[in-house]
Amino acid sequence: MTPDLWCGECKGPTEVQKVDFGIGSYEFWGQKGFDSQIAWVSTCCEADVFSDKECTVPYFHEPDDWRPDHEPRERAGPLDSCS
Repeated sequence: MTPDLWCGECKGPTEVQKVDFGIGSYEFWGQKGFDSQIAWVSTCCEADVFSDKECTVPYFHEPDDWRPDHEPRERAGPLDSCS
């Protein structure tokens, strides 16, 4: 068992698992899409996971597909500069 991880529902020690809570394939006005909402949850209750026994510090997991070569684009300036 992974040490120091606690279930937010039953407050017991737990491990984490990746679960997809998305709706999957859908169609909206003829446009097809796929919804995926990946979350890391406890194996016992599928609840939020915390790093402390009091369940006050949420567990953070670095995304598996994070790559340092993908830098965020620069933000555009104020709207009035778009003339």
